[in-house]
Amino acid sequence: MRQKSEAIRQQLFALNEFRDAGLIHFYVSMGREVETLPMIHQAFASGKRIVIPVVSESMNLSLSELTKDSPLVPGPRGALQPRADQVQQIQMGEIDLMLVPGVAFDRSGHRLGRGLGYFDRMLSQPLSKPMPVIALAYELQLVQHVPYTDQDRMVDKIITEQRVIDCRADHAFNSRKI
Repeated sequence: MRQKSEAIRQQLFALNEFRDAGLIHFYVSMGREVETLPMIHQAFASGKRIVIPVVSESMNLSLSELTKDSPLVPGPRGALQPRADQVQQIQMGEIDLMLVPGVAFDRSGHRLGRGLGYFDRMLSQPLSKPMPVIALAYELQLVQHVPYTDQDRMVDKIITEQRVIDCRADHAFNSRKI
């Protein structure tokens, strides 16, 4: 996992979307997800501002800016997040790049999450500027087809340890074939 996560980090940090972004939404990895804490530390070192999701006791999702020295504690769903008294609220429209997790992805950018719809609801908010949405995933998380509904928000790119998939290009190609 560590080697694959490092390969994913290298590809992410080489993308124009990452280099051009000032405020980046990272998720804090849990379990066997792509390891993001080393990425967050290196992003800080390269001068990036970081935002992470925060789940309240009432299970609502918000966004908080993270500082290099922010202590992280387990939230209601187990993910590390700032303590309640350390939350620095950020609005979606301020973010330049959104990095998201998932369980499975297809080349068209459909994403299977953990079933609570947090990211889909967050990504469906109206934005004042374009914001690329990039999934970090292991190659084994790619499947032929992910079932989806109108409420599901597709990702623009998927980065695995082997490649970067531009889902917008794949989606446009498949639309022309129909």
